[in-house]
Order: sequence, then structure tokens, then C-alpha cells
Amino acid sequence: MNSEPQLKRRRTEEPVGDQVVMHRSMLSRHSIVWKDMFKVPQPYEQNLVAGCPVIQLSDDEKDLEHVLGIFYDNLKGFDAENPISFPIVAAMIRLGHKYQLDYLRDMAVNILKSEYPSTLELWDEGFDRISRTCDDSYADIVSLASEFSLNTIRPCVYLMYVTKTSLSAVMSDPLLSREEVACCVLGRDKLVAWINSTYKSKHFTMAGRRQDCQNHEKCSPSRRMIFETFNLWEVEDGNITVFPTWNRPKSHTTCKACYRDLQTCYDEVRMSAWKMLPSFFGLPDWEDLKDFDM
Repeated sequence: MNSEPQLKRRRTEEPVGDQVVMHRSMLSRHSIVWKDMFKVPQPYEQNLVAGCPVIQLSDDEKDLEHVLGIFYDNLKGFDAENPISFPIVAAMIRLGHKYQLDYLRDMAVNILKSEYPSTLELWDEGFDRISRTCDDSYADIVSLASEFSLNTIRPCVYLMYVTKTSLSAVMSDPLLSREEVACCVLGRDKLVAWINSTYKSKHFTMAGRRQDCQNHEKCSPSRRMIFETFNLWEVEDGNITVFPTWNRPKSHTTCKACYRDLQTCYDEVRMSAWKMLPSFFGLPDWEDLKDFDM
């Protein structure tokens, strides 16, 4: 009679539900965390699925689907310049941060930075550009930026959110924390108050006589009417447009000197508002904003 202990045969099952079979080499090549995970000895009695050991992950199934899809669809062929849905960008950041997929995380952050820039020059370059991420996901982006301290995009993200969302919707948005709601509501109020106050003080300046004006009798009323049409906060069809670039007024005419003065005044207000934008939402100055609190 054989007295040698018999090894229990491991039971093999087929994948079910949300179980998927992945290549260990693929995961190990992309993530040091996954590579180290596979080095941990697994109990021999562990059940197998399709002949493979099972590793439990707590990540969102859709996040894994998006990121693994990038791996298997050829990462080098993944073109971040093409339109990409926000859920994919968010998955790249979440899993990239968790599993030290720094290149994937940084790629996603750069996509968001191009959409929500930290300089007025870049804002102007993309003002009329079609967004590469979903336009209806501003609350999700606010939440993601706050969760992962994507501080360089937060001022612009907050700005876009409060201009595309009604005040009542902001206050009842289930996707935002109480702190984020307060930040957005107070920031919106501060921005509007600052713009109104600045325009009021500038209006009296623009109404006065210009020393280099070539036709004060004609330019004075036109200058006032043109300035009154200036608006960094335009409301049309329920949507708010912020910081639009200067457009030559068509309904009123002035001399060249007054025209240059008006444009200079408008640009100065835009630049001042942009410089102060982070402070409206309780954030440090632009130059002090760092991503991931680094």
C-alpha cells in the first residue's frame, strides 16, 4: 500500500461573470505592481479558471475594461490626439495611479490639461476647438480633479462647470461632495461680482475724453456703447460663454486711437480675471498649483 500522501488535484473552472483571462506577461510588462503581485506564491489548492490562477481585484469593471483594452489594442497605436471619452481618461488616471502606470496616467492628465489649460494663451488657442472629451461630464471631471489633486486644471474645470450648469443644478449635484459644491457656488459668485465691479469702474474711465481721440464728438457716445457691449460672461440659449476673445464691434465706429484703447482695456480685464481665477475658487495662484500635491 502506498503510504505517500496524495496531492489534491486543483479544480479547474471556466470563466464566469466578470472574470477574464489575461496574459501575465502583458500585465507584468506594464505595471511593477502587477509584476510583484504575480511573484506572491499562490496556495496549491486554489481553484483554477481556464487553467489559470485567480487574482481578485477591487477595481471598477469598466475601468479595467478601458485600460486593458488600450494594452491589447496596441498602446503604441493609441492616439491621444483623437477624441476620447472621459470614462477612458478617468480609468487611465485611476488605474494609472493605483498600479504605477505613470505613463498612462500622465498621458490622461495631459489630455485634460489641453482641455483645461492654465494660461490664457492656451485658452484662446482652444476657444473654438471641439472638445476631445465628453462635454457633458464636467461634474465627473470636477470630482476626479479633486480626488487626485489635479490642481493645475481645477480652476478651468470649475469655471467650465459653473458656466455650463445652472446654480440650482450645482447645489443639488449628487456627483459632488459638499465641499466641492460650496467651492463652485462661492467661486461663481466671486467671479461674477468681480467682473461686474471691474466693468463698472472701467466704464467711467472709458467715458472720459481721450487726449489722442480724433473725433471726440463722434467717438464719445460710441465708446460708451461699445464698452457696454463688452461681456466676459455672455449668456445665450441658457449657456454661458466666458472670456471670449476680442471681436471688432460692428454696430458702432470709433477712431483708430479709441478703438485701440477699447481693445487694450478689454484685454486687460480678461488678463486680470484669468490671473485671479484660482483665487475665486479658493485655490493658490497659478504658479503655485501642483498636480498630485507634489
